[in-house]
Amino acid sequence: MSQDSTAAASSAGPGPVPKDYLAGLKENARFDLMSGMILFLIALPLSLAIAIASGVPAIAGVLTAMVGGMVGAMLGGSHVTINGAAAGLIVIVLGAVTELGGGDPILGYKLALAVGVAMGVIQIIMGLAKAGTMTNLFPFSVVEGMIAGIGVIIMSKQIHVVLGVKAGGNMLAVISAIPNSFHVVLGVKAGGNMLAVISAIPNSFINMAPQSAIIGATAIAIMILWPKLFATIAKFVPAPMVIMMVTIPMGIFMGLDAKLLVNVPLNFADSFVFPDFSQITSATSIKYIITFVLVGSLESLLTAAAMEKKDPWKRRNNMNRELWSKGVSNTISSLIGGIPMIAEVVRSSTNIMVGARTRWSNFFHGFFMLVFVAGLPWLLNMIPLAALAGMLCVIGFRLAHPNIWIHISHTGKDELVFMVATTAGVVLIDLLVGVLLGMWLSIAMNAIRAGKENRFKSVPLFLIVHAALFGIGIYFELHHNALMAMLFMLLPVVLGIVGFKTNFEVKESGDSVTVAFGGPVVYTSMIQVRNMLDKLPGGKKVVIDFSNAGLIDHTVREKFSDFAAEYARDTGGTVTQTGLEKHTATCHHELASLVR
Repeated sequence: MSQDSTAAASSAGPGPVPKDYLAGLKENARFDLMSGMILFLIALPLSLAIAIASGVPAIAGVLTAMVGGMVGAMLGGSHVTINGAAAGLIVIVLGAVTELGGGDPILGYKLALAVGVAMGVIQIIMGLAKAGTMTNLFPFSVVEGMIAGIGVIIMSKQIHVVLGVKAGGNMLAVISAIPNSFHVVLGVKAGGNMLAVISAIPNSFINMAPQSAIIGATAIAIMILWPKLFATIAKFVPAPMVIMMVTIPMGIFMGLDAKLLVNVPLNFADSFVFPDFSQITSATSIKYIITFVLVGSLESLLTAAAMEKKDPWKRRNNMNRELWSKGVSNTISSLIGGIPMIAEVVRSSTNIMVGARTRWSNFFHGFFMLVFVAGLPWLLNMIPLAALAGMLCVIGFRLAHPNIWIHISHTGKDELVFMVATTAGVVLIDLLVGVLLGMWLSIAMNAIRAGKENRFKSVPLFLIVHAALFGIGIYFELHHNALMAMLFMLLPVVLGIVGFKTNFEVKESGDSVTVAFGGPVVYTSMIQVRNMLDKLPGGKKVVIDFSNAGLIDHTVREKFSDFAAEYARDTGGTVTQTGLEKHTATCHHELASLVR
């Protein structure tokens, strides 16, 4: 970001905009060193927990944070984001390891590393091709539904670990097994119907071995209560570190078996594992490469965009650079045994909250990871698995928090349907299928509302083609042909992108710029629209005229609201919208979809 564009943001803010790179290190080391240490204390246990939940060695999560911090920070296009392993990718990593390994977790891990390398290479290409605007392609309700689905899966799987029970099977089996896990605590596989669960309650109380459950419950309680009861201290001694300080002595006192503790190599050199590329062209590998690229890139870019708003200096992030730098970091991480990384939103928000100023806080957090695992690996091997699972249970709940559902419901019943469908698809079928299902429904709704304003000039014909393509994809999914399933489920999204013709005309007159829209203005056209908006001259009075737009969907209205705030903040100009009085809102929300 140029000095000119930041001057307005900083003039009434917290002082001069911090310098970057070596000059920034010299100027802000005292701030970034402390914030890096705090983020290290947060990220260390979470990195271990995420790796274990992903079906890979615990050290893999630490390697990811090391590379993300020390490499990603220096190359990245953002100023205060924190890179590392994320709960949002657990489902994908675990699925790749399980499916590719065919029952052999070590083989699956090595094959999944090859998928991570391919993902990184594609992200590099996408960043260089300026695909950093890809976040505009996804409706908010589908993104929230995807995240909520991931949260449900994390909770459903980790509750068994909290209670010391090994859970297996598909997600329906895992979820239905949760009640049984409260009764059969150690060494028993989760399963059984509700009648069996109820009838087993008395016997389960008698034979219960509660060590893991006590530690897991303690971890959950600390995650929830510590930030609320000790808010000031929690800024510098985060809940995950408190959990380690409390549960490690508990585990020693209880004499937990080694299989219930973290296991990392005592020799740091043994931490490195190298990818196996023997199945990289298989349908399963291709499916997970696409899923990693879409979800990992989307989450990183969304985090970078969110941090722009929280940054005290409101610095703009270079999204294309952010994308290719994640590709470089993911490639390096996967080549040495780490799992895919993203810019993680909670850690990044915390980084800003504790006073980070530059990218060096991310670097220091990764550097402290390296020092700790190289010097004190034996301490990591004293952490109870149930404690890490307890942390993930809370994180999973936050990802699917009821308030998120309530917020989406306020934006429209249709948006809630898209979110529910996405979450159901993610939980019951597959993450990529869930996301594509939500997008399929939202595109279908836009086609209905837009009337004949589509390439086919016919709503029934558009919907028939749209449904047929997705239906064929589901057929292949049910018959375990992953490559064909992906192809036919992606085609309706392509249809949604090319099927609606969004017209716009830009006219500049003096200090005013008018952008007049025609046709349906829907989220599938937002990449093109956003590119146009980013090229508008700064400091102008911009008028967005929707008089001739037949449809403006909710995601588009959210995007324009964000653009208005960014334009005013970065250039000192103004953005107003006209022609909305000709439209009818689909609900009472201030940014509801509008139909003319």
